[in-house]
Amino acid sequence: MVKDSRCIFKGSFNSFKRNKNKQHEFLSDLERNYFYLTEYSNYIVDIREQFPLLPLEETIVIANELGINHPTDPKTGSPIVMTTDFLLTVNKGQNVTEVARTIKMKDELLKERVLEKFEIEREYWQRKDIDWTIVTEEEISKTMARNIGYIHDYYDIRDYDVFQ
Repeated sequence: MVKDSRCIFKGSFNSFKRNKNKQHEFLSDLERNYFYLTEYSNYIVDIREQFPLLPLEETIVIANELGINHPTDPKTGSPIVMTTDFLLTVNKGQNVTEVARTIKMKDELLKERVLEKFEIEREYWQRKDIDWTIVTEEEISKTMARNIGYIHDYYDIRDYDVFQ
């Protein structure tokens, strides 16, 4: 089931939470764009990318229960640790919650193996009582992400003040 994830971002956007000491690496432009939106949202207080689904044994059990082959290393055949693209801490005033978000192009959702892995991921988060949703390019404003991207590296102008 794909839910509308835009509700996290409703409201104002005004400041970066960027940790200058942390380097962010993304597996796709879509993930980078989603990161920009989450980093600029007033509701998102923490962003963890490529969050590991641990312990490994838990996702193996889930895969077995679902009758799905657990992802494996193609060279060794050993089970690999699955990840969720983003684990976000959301603060909407009354409560602070965590939400898990998987980012994928809509066309990828037509692939059976992609859906099998998402089913393992969905069940993992359901057992932890954490909201999990797939986010596609349709829920991510490319224009807003591009605009945030333009200013992203310059959010603290003091880093570039020639008069210091």
